Formats: sequence, C-alpha cells, structure tokens
Amino acid sequence: MKNYRSILKVMAALALIMSFVQFSEVDQRAEAFTSQVLQQGSVGEDVIELQSRLKHIGFYNGKIDGVFGWGTYWALRNFQYEFGLKIDGIAGWQTKLKLAKATPNAKIAWGGEKTGGGTASGGTQNKTAPKPAAATNTPNGFSQNDIQLMANAVYGEARGEPYTGQVAVAAVILNRLDSATFPNTISGVIFEPRAFTAVLMAKSG
Repeated sequence: MKNYRSILKVMAALALIMSFVQFSEVDQRAEAFTSQVLQQGSVGEDVIELQSRLKHIGFYNGKIDGVFGWGTYWALRNFQYEFGLKIDGIAGWQTKLKLAKATPNAKIAWGGEKTGGGTASGGTQNKTAPKPAAATNTPNGFSQNDIQLMANAVYGEARGEPYTGQVAVAAVILNRLDSATFPNTISGVIFEPRAFTAVLMAKSG
C-alpha cells in the first residue's frame, strides 16, 4: 500500500511538472514583450524592456532611453552569440523568449513598471494592483518552489525533446530524491555539482 501511494505521488508530481514546462515558455514571453520585432531604429516601451534586460545581465552599458541605436544593436548581437541564437541584431520571437528566460527578475530593472506612454521616467506612472496569487495544487511533500525548480530543470535539459524525454528527466530527479546517495531535497538534487547540464551552463554563463 505504501508503494502504491508513492507511485501515485510520483505520477502526480510528474503531471504537474509537465504542465509547468508546457506553459512556462509562453507565459514568460507574454510577460516580457509585445509581438513587435525590434531592430535598429525601433523606439518605444519594448526597446526599454530590451535595454533593461540586456543591462541586467551585463550586455548593455548605455542609457535606457527606448531608442534602438548602435549600442543596443551590438549588445543584442553579443547576447545572441553567447546564447547560441542567430546573430542578426534583431529581437524576434526566439531572441525575446531567450532574453526573458535569462532575466526573470529584470522586469523593473529600469526603475518602474510598464506604462502606456512608452517612457521610462518623468510624470506619474500608473501602478497596477498586484495580482492575487493563483491557487495551485501540489502533491504532498512538494512545495510550489520544488515544482517550479523541477519544471525549470526539465525545460533546460529536455526542451525540444518529445514528451517522453521530458518525463524521463523529471523521473530522474524524483528517483534521485528517493536514493540515499543523493541529497534529500529537490533543490539539492538539481543543484548538485555536475548533475544537470543546464544548471552548469547557467552558473558559468
């Protein structure tokens, strides 16, 4: 009976992890930018978002002014090179998605929330009320943070792989959690030295 409950727990965790993996890519991109393709000469709030995120991770050192000039162009090309993207100095879908994932905490790096006016300073900014936390069901023994960590690890290790490949990565994490030779926490398993390629790349990048 105990083994049966353990199997159900693992299956529930896998299902929740895969749901996070499935929607996290779309959600992260939707929060970061509009659908506008950014290139030299572009202006506006999306360029402010681009500059602030590039600056947040050390690629851009210029003024965050919402004007896509040469400084922004070369910063973007360097980012594309470092992250294995097509090097064209144009912020399209893939580049903006990768930048959003690389800078999850850079939303207010330029000093404020997004506004409808397209400027980063001056005037009174309209502040939006914080969204209420969404209710989530997590399997017993796993916190919301545990599930998010596993989802990120699965995405980093198996993005582009079929569903079975992604499930296999999640299963490895859960199996290690139950093994006496590995740490007994989700974060301990994921961040164990040399355990996962994506974690190594994130630390060295």
